[in-house]
Order: sequence, then structure tokens, then C-alpha cells
Amino acid sequence: MAADEEILITDVAEYLQLGVAYLSGGRTSEGFPIVTLPDCSKFTNIKDEDFVRVMTYLVRIPSLLEYDKGFIILVDRRTESWSGVKSTLMRIAGYFPGIIQCVYVLKPKGFLQKTLSDVRFKFIKDDFKFQIVLLDSVRELHGVLDPGQLTEEFEGSLAFSLKAWIEDRMAIERFASNCKERSSAVQTLSDELTQTPLSNDEDGALEMLLEHRKRHMEVREDLTSAMKYGQTLLSCMRRPLQEFPDQNPDKIATTCAIERLLVQLEETEKNFETLWEEHELKLSQCLDLRRFENEFTQVLIILDNIHDKINSAMELGDSVSRVQYLIRIHEDLQNDGEAALDRADKFGEQGNNLIDQNHYAVDCIKPKCSEVSTKTREISEKIKKRAMVLERSLDLQQRIEKAQNWCSKGMKLLAEQEMDRCQSKDGALQYLTDIKDCLDGVNDIKLNNPKEFRIMFDNILTTEAKAGITEVIGKMEDVKTMFEKRKESLDKVVAKFERPVQAVPATPVTPPSPDMPNGTPKPRKNRKSKGQTDRTIEIVREDADAGNLGNNNEILRGEDTNSLSYKRRHVMNELLETEKMYVSELEAVLRGYIEEMENPDLMSFIPDALHGKKDVLFANWQELYNFHKSTFLVDIQNYKNTPTLIGKCFVKRKEELDRLYSTYCQNKPRSELLRRDCGNNNPFFQECQRSLGHKLPLSAYLLKPVQRITKYQLLLKEMLKYSALEKGSEDLEAALDCMLTVLKYVNDSMHQVAITGFQGKLAEQGKLLMQGALYVWVETKRHGIRDIRQQKKTQRHVFLYEKLVLFCKKRGDIKEKTCYAFKSSLKTSEIGLTEYVKGDKKKFELWLGGREAVYTFLAPNENEKMTWVKAVRQALLQVSMGSIEVETTHRKGSSTSIPESPYSPTPNGSALRSPTPSEQSQRTPSEPMDDDNDDVSWGSGEFSDGESEDEILEESRKEVQSVQPVTMSNQQYLVLAEYNLVEDGELSIREGELVQLEKVGKEGWWLVRRPSTQEQGWVPGSYLQLNTDNNNATNISNHMAAAYVSQDHR
Repeated sequence: MAADEEILITDVAEYLQLGVAYLSGGRTSEGFPIVTLPDCSKFTNIKDEDFVRVMTYLVRIPSLLEYDKGFIILVDRRTESWSGVKSTLMRIAGYFPGIIQCVYVLKPKGFLQKTLSDVRFKFIKDDFKFQIVLLDSVRELHGVLDPGQLTEEFEGSLAFSLKAWIEDRMAIERFASNCKERSSAVQTLSDELTQTPLSNDEDGALEMLLEHRKRHMEVREDLTSAMKYGQTLLSCMRRPLQEFPDQNPDKIATTCAIERLLVQLEETEKNFETLWEEHELKLSQCLDLRRFENEFTQVLIILDNIHDKINSAMELGDSVSRVQYLIRIHEDLQNDGEAALDRADKFGEQGNNLIDQNHYAVDCIKPKCSEVSTKTREISEKIKKRAMVLERSLDLQQRIEKAQNWCSKGMKLLAEQEMDRCQSKDGALQYLTDIKDCLDGVNDIKLNNPKEFRIMFDNILTTEAKAGITEVIGKMEDVKTMFEKRKESLDKVVAKFERPVQAVPATPVTPPSPDMPNGTPKPRKNRKSKGQTDRTIEIVREDADAGNLGNNNEILRGEDTNSLSYKRRHVMNELLETEKMYVSELEAVLRGYIEEMENPDLMSFIPDALHGKKDVLFANWQELYNFHKSTFLVDIQNYKNTPTLIGKCFVKRKEELDRLYSTYCQNKPRSELLRRDCGNNNPFFQECQRSLGHKLPLSAYLLKPVQRITKYQLLLKEMLKYSALEKGSEDLEAALDCMLTVLKYVNDSMHQVAITGFQGKLAEQGKLLMQGALYVWVETKRHGIRDIRQQKKTQRHVFLYEKLVLFCKKRGDIKEKTCYAFKSSLKTSEIGLTEYVKGDKKKFELWLGGREAVYTFLAPNENEKMTWVKAVRQALLQVSMGSIEVETTHRKGSSTSIPESPYSPTPNGSALRSPTPSEQSQRTPSEPMDDDNDDVSWGSGEFSDGESEDEILEESRKEVQSVQPVTMSNQQYLVLAEYNLVEDGELSIREGELVQLEKVGKEGWWLVRRPSTQEQGWVPGSYLQLNTDNNNATNISNHMAAAYVSQDHR
């Protein structure tokens, strides 16, 4: 029999009833339980395994403490022979499963058997490992055992009934088994409740809730039934004890056992109810969530339907009746929209209620509420906007209709005037009055104020509407002209009757021709002879050259200067002309500087620092020139007559623009450092500038490519502004997105070249996906214990590559001294992402395996946080797909990684000095680095606020102690050429305007202020020239001093 085999009373009841053995409840003075083997005639017939089962059952009844102490065995063999005694002792020695303290044997009664037992026992007593005491009589037994612990069978006073004892054991074991089954059922159901996944649909969630409620009630009823049975059993057990207090101690122990089982059962029920309440709440919330999601889907479908109807309702109507019909249709749509919006509002309330109830899926509910709220707001605005547009369209059509009626009335008036009556004074005066009254009616039409008309109707004027307005205005002009001529004739008739006709000699009069502010004649409006309805309008730019008006592309005939088509052509013309100028400037630098470096006559003038470094100074200038001259300029010219389609050109050339300009901008710091080493005043640069006739030095032209890529997106924004409803607007939007992407990558590239202290190669880290300033908390665990010392908030400039996350500390300020000191890094292959952090929508987390280190990031706003999250997702996706290496290899010749070319930054990722290996200590991701003072050559600005600001100011104060920037608040400078801002903190300036110098910074950048608007910002100092007309000799000397400071200390 196995030692852990469970034995029940039902398994041994047959042998217990035969009187093989029993546990009476008696104990010795030492507390040893007494196991009694009474005189049983069938003892020898019992098999050994059955004997073991009976003994095992009996010794398991006492407590573990009593079991460990051992047992006293009382063997009654008074009617047996010595052989029966011996076989019993042998069986006990071989099969008793507990510790035997002593065996008391009542010997056979006969004299012969007693004597035989004494003699033979002497020979075998040493074979037993336990003590055996042979007793001749019960009286001797009373000498060693208390009679009060013996049953009546041994003349003791212990109340014991074997039959009742067996029944009690059956009852309690039946109850224990029942409790065990109920506890097992509870545990099984509890495990199932906690492990069953929640349903993903409403019907499944409802079915699961009902099914689990049913099973909960079944288990609860079983528990209640078991407890009632146990309480009944307990009361039955207690009744004899109350009537006869001197009951067997085992009776009391049995009662206590039942009480313990009841307590366990009650505890099981309590724990199960607690678990069920939590589970039922979760199931209810799951059902609410599925209903919420279904409602979300339905609301979105309704809102999208309304949204599509609003978007498809583009017609504005070409008559009053048509517009009124469209207004009625819109009112019906508005009613449908109100019902949809009401349902959306109820949906929002439902979501807010779930959030207030601490729903477990708050992070899922909030975005859906936000999405519906955004769509609701958008639809509401579009409905209002559509109603306003239709009202304006109705107003416009009513004005056109009034104008047409006025023209008809005027034509009718002219036709009804009788020529005979016109020859009399009274008739002429009457007709003049009628004409005046009709002309006065023009004011009611409200078409005589073009400015007001454009303000009211500019956003609804379609090509057809413009044609209709042009036609009706032409008719009005014709009617007015006929009225003027008729009025002139009638005035002559009246004059005949008022005074005699006198001959007046003709005197030639020269009409004045005042000039525009820049010397260009004002445009004139030529009247045509009667019968001509076409009118020609000349529109001349104020900055146009008077001698080139005949060939100027800005002259547009027959079109309003405020029309969208005119503005589109104006933007297109500016794009084309500035592109030609840009190509010309690229060619000038190529021919006048780059190729001249190979001129033997100028070799002696070239600075030593420039020899063999043409590619460092000019980077890929030749490639830029070839691309723009042979490809991009040709593409732009092909779209000259279709401005709205110009977006296709940018989309088509996006990859080339990306590659060329990212390469150029990454090399710009090295180029600027080399140019400063050579200086603007070296003989070679001065000779090239003189030969080309340039007003600006080379440094200004080296900025042109950076400005050009910025100019493109500005022109595309203007073109898109005037082409929102035209064919090709989608391409314009795509082109603008492309250029903004290129501009972002160029800006990111300009940031990453300012990284100092990084010992690896940035070119091997994949594409730069994102960069920017974030607040960071780092929490680490060492030996499983959270290190609270690492939870300090710090501000870091984070660079996210496909393979690496770089943490840097910003040094310097815009146009002053900007670099990013490397602090630590994380491999993207080793991190995980948590998109939502409880308590703040602007936070997200990156963590290492097992959350041994957790990096919590705080973005400036929720939109930027989502941009970071999407970028991290992209990096993790690249890692999971195992495609980063392939893509990195593919990108070695593309624009999406740092190119390995002569134009690339230094191997450290920067043109700056990096710490030596001895200075760069080995550090964990969360360990701080010592501050370094690396300098930077040509960096780009960023918004920065946080813990590094004080250090920046301190560094600035140290610099001021050695070099004081020259401040000349009264000096004005003339702008030599146009400059468009590239990054925040700069100022756009136009050629010819005057600016006031505020401060001379470093690296050739000056802080200026525009007196007219008080705007201020940084501009290249090479674009400015001292305005000598308004400054004295002292100012000139100050200017020279400022230039000296700029060259030596910037």
C-alpha cells in the first residue's frame, strides 16, 4: 500500500466491526494514544494488507503531534494460546505504521499457557525493537494504565461504543469529503473565471456573463447545502455532550473537527464571493465596453455618412432659385446632422460615465471619445460653413440678378425715349431725370465696391461665377456708357435753351502721368469705342523695370489682380524666376570659384588650408547645379502654363532632392569651419568675388542651397492656398508633404552633426527617425530592488535611429554655441515600448528586458508624444522584421542615412573634437556623464527649456568675460540681398530694407531688428552693409570693430 494512499472509514469498516482493532480515545499519562486489539477470533483470518490498512487508518486519526509521540498498543489474548500471542506480536512488528512506545499483552488465562508464554517470550523478546510487557491480569493492567482511559472490556470507565464511533466517523468523513468536493469545485471555477479570456463581441460578452452567473449560483447553492449539512451534523454531535459531559474525548475532538471544517467552508465561500464580485464587475464592464464599441462603430458610420454628404455638396448654384433649392437640401442634411450629433453626444456621455466608473479599459475608451468628439466638431463646423457659403452664394446670385434686371431696365429706358421729345427742353430734362434715377439704382446692387466684394465672396468664386460676374459687369459698363452718351446729348439740348453757342478754340492739353514710388508709370484703363464690350486691364508689379514692361511675365491682361488664377500664375512665375536665378547663382559659384581653383594663374592665391579640400568647402555643389539646370528647371518650365500641376514635379524628384540636400547640409559644418580658417578676405576669394561682380562674399552663397530648400515649401504653401479646389491640389499637398519631410530630415541632419562624445559611427545606426528635447526619468533595478536614486527628472535631447537611441545634453544657444554632448544610448533591439503611462497623456516608456531599467519620457504635448511613439514603433518593426541590415546597406547610396562620402561628418558623427577613450568611461544606460565643453562649428537651433538653461547662461557669462559682443543700438544697415529664415530664431530680410544692429554674435551671425515692425532675429552678417548715409565716421569705426569681433570670436 502506498504511503500517501487515502483510506476512508468505508474501506475498513468491515474489519473494525469484527473487532480487529479500535481507537477508543484513551491515552496514557504521557499523552500516548491507546490502540486496542481486542480478543478477536477471526484475527488470524485477516490478510496482512488488510491489517496494515486498518492500522494506518487508526493512526491517522490523532493529531500530527500525537502521531509523532507514538502509540501504546493494548493486546487482549486472554482466550488465546501462546501461538496467537506470538503471531500478533510478529504482525505488529512487521506492519504497524506508527511509532510504538510499548505493547501491553494480556496473557492467556490457563496456567500452562501462561507458563509457556513466559518461557518462550524470554527467547524472542530481543527480536522486537519495541518494549513488550506481559500482564497476567486486568488488575496488573490497571497498574500501568489509568482505568479511566480503559473501556468497560478492561474494567475501565471510559465510555466507548464501537458502533457509534464508526457511525460518527462515517458522518464526519462524509462531511469532510463534501467540503473537499465543494472547495475543489470552487477552486476549479475560480481558475476558470480568472483564465477565461474576455469576449470580443457584445453577444459573446452577454452570453459569458449569463453563463458565469449561472455557474456561480450552482456553486454557491452547493456551498450553502454543505454548510447546512455540517451545521446539522454539529448540532447532533453537541447534543450528547450537553446531556452527558463525561463523554469520550474523541467525541469532543470530532465536534471540533466539524467546527474547523465549517470555518474553512465559510472562508472558502467568502473568498469565492469576493472573487466573483470582481469577476462579475469585469464581465459587466466588458459587456459595457462591447456595447460602447458597437455604438462607436455605428456612430462613426453615421458621422462618416454625414461627412461624405457635406463634402460632396460642393455646388454653389448659378441662380437664385437653384441656390434656394440647395439651401433646402442643406437644411434637410442639417436636420439629419443634428440627429447624428445628438447620438454622438450621448455616446460621449456614455464614454464619460465608463471613465468615471474607473473602467478597466479607460485607455481604449478615451481615444474613441476623442475621435468622435473631433468628428462631431468637424461636421458641426462644416455644416455651419456650408450654410454660410450658401447664404453668401444666395447673396451673390441676388446681386447678379439685380444687376441683370437693372441692365434690362436701363436698355428698356433707352429704347423707350422718343427722339422727337428729346429735342425739347422739358423732354430732355425729364429724360435726364429718368437716367439719373436709373443710375442711382446701381448703388442698391452693391457691385460698385470691389474690395468689399472680394472680402465677402472670394472663397466662393468659381470659374463659372467669375464668368457670370464679368459678363454682368460688362453689361452694366455698356449700359452706363450708353447712359453717359445719352446724357451728354441731352445736356447739349438743354444748353441750347440756356445760352447761345460760342465758338471756343481748341487747346491741346497734355494729361499728367504721375509716376509710381519706384518710377514705374501707373497702369491706365483705356476705354473702347461704342459697341466694344471687351476691356483690357494692364497689371504691372511696382518693382518691375519700366524698360522691360513689354516682356514682363507679370503683366496679365484681361484678369483681375485678386483672382485666384492670377495669384497662381504669380506664384508660378516667382517659382520659375527664382529657380532661374538660383541656377545662375549655382553656375556663378561653380565657374567663378570651384573651377578657378584649377586655374594655374590663381594657384598662388589659394590658401594652404584650402589645397585639396575643394570637396570639403563646396560638397556636392556640382551635383546640385547639374540637377537643377538639366532636370528640375526643365520640369518647372514644363508646368509653366499649368501651375496647379506643379506638385507632380516635386513628388517625382523627391528622392533626388532628399539625397542632394541632406548630403550638402551634413557637410555644412565642415565647410563653414574650413571657410572660416581661410577667411573671407583672402586674396583668392576676393579675386573671384571681384571677377564675378558679386556684392556678397562666398559665405552668403554657401547658404543659398539651405535657403532654397526652405523657399520651395513656402511657395508650395502659397500655391496650395490659391488652388484648394482646383485639379492637382492633391499633388500639391503631396509635394508640400514631401518638401516638409525633406526639410525635416535636413534639419535633423543638421542637428545630428553637432553630437559630440559618441565613440561609434552614426552611419551604422540606420536612418534618423526622430530627434528632439524630452524630459526623462530613469528607474533601474539592481538585484531586484528598485533604485530610487535614479528617478530624478532630466532634460535630454534624444536622437532615435533605427538601431540606437542616443541621449545627449544640449550645450549653447541659437546662433551662439550649439552642440549635443553624448550621455548614454540604448539599442532598439533590446527595448520594449509602453505607449500609455497612467496619469499623463504626454508620457511614454521605453524599457529593457524584465523592466530592469525603465525610461519614462515626457513630450511637450500629446501630438508630439504620438509622433515619438509612431517613430519608436517603426524602429521596433524594423528590428522585428530583421531588415535593418539590408536597408542600411541599401541606404549607403541613398538619402535616408548618413552617407559615407567626402561630404560626411567625421567618424565620430561630428566635425568636432570627441573625448579620448580615457575620457570616455564605460557607463550604464542610466549613469550620468561629466559635462564637456566641446565646441561646435555650424549648428541649427531648437527650442530648449529645462535643467540645462542655467548651465548655458553660465557658459555665456564666461564667454562674455573674455569677448564682449559689440552692441551698437543706433546703427542702421542696408540689406544687400534677400534672406529667408531657415530655422527658429532667424529673421527674413529683403534686399534694400534697413535694419538696426542689436548684437554681433559668433560664426558671422548678427542679431538685428526691423524698425518698422520691431521684429528681431539672427541673419548672416555678410548680407548687411553699413548705411553710410545715416551714420558718421564713429559708426564706421564701430562697424569695423564689430566685424573684427565677428571674424575672431564667432
